Amino acid sequence: CAEKKLHLLVEKPIASNLTDADRLVEAAKKNGVHLLIGHHRRHNPFIEALRETIRGGGIGKLVGVTVLWALYKPSDYFKGAFAWRAAKGGGPILINLIHEIDNLRYICGDVKRLYAEVSNSARKFPVEDTVSISLRLENDALATIFLTDTSPSNIGYEANTLENLFFYHSQKTCYYYFGTEGSITFPQLRKLYYPEPAKAGWQFPIFETGLKVDREDPYTRQLRHFCRVIEGKEPPKASGEDARKTLELTLGIQKSGETGQPVVF
Repeated sequence: CAEKKLHLLVEKPIASNLTDADRLVEAAKKNGVHLLIGHHRRHNPFIEALRETIRGGGIGKLVGVTVLWALYKPSDYFKGAFAWRAAKGGGPILINLIHEIDNLRYICGDVKRLYAEVSNSARKFPVEDTVSISLRLENDALATIFLTDTSPSNIGYEANTLENLFFYHSQKTCYYYFGTEGSITFPQLRKLYYPEPAKAGWQFPIFETGLKVDREDPYTRQLRHFCRVIEGKEPPKASGEDARKTLELTLGIQKSGETGQPVVF
């Protein structure tokens, strides 16, 4: 498509490996076409509001993040034409976890080190079903991510945000952010803080407030953004280079799980 001078909106991940990701980025540059990667959650107004709060110091210096994704994939998910999902490369790391990694990077910044434990003990498929990750961000905040697609649960971005109506909705919290001056939950966007420094501490009442955000379809907003990118009015919100970093980090999780060693970026 790039060689035909067509602008590109590419589904995530940008590629299955870094070599192909580099080839795509280079092809877009060589042919003078715009490249936008479909990390559509970046276009969710709730994600944008959360990013502005975190990066704007709304909870002080970020010290910790907890991400939870625990939803149950039924047996039909792995059958027939979709049997590839039970094979290596078809598991939740590249299909589901990459979304959580991109959200973490987009909201909080890049990661400089991670360690992952990966398991397939529930289904015994060649591919993983459960992952636990410890990460240190470049701003020295610590993050933990737990993901499983084999437990009856209602905690996960898709189930908690109403972004995709295919999923049964539940008003649970899937992300927690902790800072030196407050904490905030997602998708509720409820902030906890002490209004008076002289009365800050676990012995004092803690106050709660919420961010007001209008709900909009992120896919529609992504397409409108793509049009503005083509017109030269905006830079891509998820560029090829940026999406490559998300892929590199996600592949690093697989590597750490396979080697039992931390991965440094």
